[in-house]
Amino acid sequence: MNEGDWRFGAILGVFVVVATWETLRPFRKPTVSTARRWTGNLILYFTSSWLAALVLPFSTVAVAMAVESSPYGVLNHPWLPTWAAWIITVLALDFVRFSQHWLLHRVPILWRVHKVHHSDPDYDLTTGLRFHPLEALLTLSTQCAVVALLAPPPLAVLAGELLFIVQVHLVHGNIAFPDGLDRSLRWLLVTPNLHAIHHTTDIADQNTNFGGLFTLWDRLCRTLKLRSGAERAAAPMGVEGYQGERGARLSTLFLLPFHSDGEKGYESSSRNRPAASSQPRPPRGS
Repeated sequence: MNEGDWRFGAILGVFVVVATWETLRPFRKPTVSTARRWTGNLILYFTSSWLAALVLPFSTVAVAMAVESSPYGVLNHPWLPTWAAWIITVLALDFVRFSQHWLLHRVPILWRVHKVHHSDPDYDLTTGLRFHPLEALLTLSTQCAVVALLAPPPLAVLAGELLFIVQVHLVHGNIAFPDGLDRSLRWLLVTPNLHAIHHTTDIADQNTNFGGLFTLWDRLCRTLKLRSGAERAAAPMGVEGYQGERGARLSTLFLLPFHSDGEKGYESSSRNRPAASSQPRPPRGS
């Protein structure tokens, strides 16, 4: 199997599992047509993937292979144990994702682009595919630049990407995730319950739980936030002004960054930074 086969297998496998889970045990009822949302989100996903591949016709794994013997790499020195290079690779790439995500909520022009992801009126696994082409390009170019600098083991890069593929589908799932399992996993990993908080219409919530794979970065930066199951169920999802059918339109998906109100919510978010603790408090009712 080549790199593309592994990616396709991971995406297809986790998509089927989470879609089945959402069907059998959904956490929320949809507010707009699921068929319409899925159609729009998938069109955006394939368009973003195609444009990113057109502009940057190489992957992070290909970059890692190209710089494997670079004399300027950070992680390709013979004295560094392979296992250490693997751990550093996965952690470093996840920290870059966390940092980029934080910036997407802090820089007005970046928030315009990232707002497409948050404007989904409902929340399910296709929300994890709902990224504007400009954000897809930014993410791929950033990851490739970091890989070129680090010169990490190519297989470690692939392993980290496969883990993230599984994680991004799972944490966006509209699934009734067991609270006990969530409490155990969130000491290390971002869970569906944690990431759902990040997607409510409350700007204070949106400025928390930026992590991709690990909760470590949110704990260190004091942006980790917990809510009880009842609080999560009552909280509306999406972005104010884009709930309902407006958030599901193709025009919203592709043109929102260029709307006159594209930066709406940014100023409030800058002034409304959460007083989140890196040490989780026991959520009420869970």
